[in-house]
Amino acid sequence: MVRKIQVVLDNKTYRLLQELARRWAGNKNFVVREALRQFADRERVEGALTEILGKRHALKAMEVGIAALTTGRLVPHERVILGIRRRASRSPRT
Repeated sequence: MVRKIQVVLDNKTYRLLQELARRWAGNKNFVVREALRQFADRERVEGALTEILGKRHALKAMEVGIAALTTGRLVPHERVILGIRRRASRSPRT
């Protein structure tokens, strides 16, 4: 199925479209379709990289936690929560 859409471009972008289309026998539709495909591909790659980096950060946090546990520097969760509650009760409310 083919869909027809209307796009509004500023002069600079339209000239760029014309210039790129000249290389493809004046086919502006081809240029726009390829630009959308390239944009979508870039978004998929960036999403995958974000996911990979997130996993790397989680792995690093786990490694830091394991190192703290093995060296006796781990603070128990209950103690952390108690400290947070103490600070919250001392801070002035606005």
